[in-house]
Amino acid sequence: MPESDPFTFVNRVANRVARSLPRQLVNIAPSRPIVSFTFDDIPESAASTGAAVLEQHGVRGTFYVAGGLAGRDFDGQPMLDDAGYARLAGAGHELAHHTFSHQPPASLGLGYGADLQRNDIYLAGIDARVRRNFAFPFGLTSPNGQREVDRRYRSGRGVLPGINRGLVDLGYLHSVELKPCFETAELQSWIDGALSPPGWVIYFTHDVQDEPSEFGCQPAVLDQLVRHALESGCEVLTVDAALDRLGIAA
Repeated sequence: MPESDPFTFVNRVANRVARSLPRQLVNIAPSRPIVSFTFDDIPESAASTGAAVLEQHGVRGTFYVAGGLAGRDFDGQPMLDDAGYARLAGAGHELAHHTFSHQPPASLGLGYGADLQRNDIYLAGIDARVRRNFAFPFGLTSPNGQREVDRRYRSGRGVLPGINRGLVDLGYLHSVELKPCFETAELQSWIDGALSPPGWVIYFTHDVQDEPSEFGCQPAVLDQLVRHALESGCEVLTVDAALDRLGIAA
């Protein structure tokens, strides 16, 4: 499925304007540090390998689904299909939103709400449970797009690295990308930084394989991070379960 360059001048300006507007912040102050492992777009390996790594440790992840990519080849990789998403949901993982078309809001204009609704319908056909969380493709938002996400979902996740602690924009949560260019020790340091005072680290990646794409990670790296989080006394929770633990209203 071909995709035009998302980082057009219009998309970048819309994102900058949205991020500069005043936002309502919530206080994130867990009694115990929290770590969430999330996956975007959902290549098949994220489900077959990534989910398996989490399950071996008795934890679950959040999978941000763009329904328009399901069952296709995208960025040179096969993407998960409907049956695969049903298996993830059945295993206790969280299915969350990532638009249907995998486009930034400024690219779709006033059609952005319809695109989100289309993904709602797609996911409802996979699993009857309500999906309440969202991640912006490429981390790009816009004033209108942010309003739509705030109205529809419990949380929105961006791609700006950081620990969610203190006053945080619930509609644009910080996250840390797992990519081959980062050393494992560097990625692990985010967990160490969230221990005291306790904070919430959200990791995200795409494919999970021994030779990952530039946007993916190796299974051994994911395994080491999950292990380190648990051994450090963190709770490893899906995004929705983390919001429950934090007492954030649904």
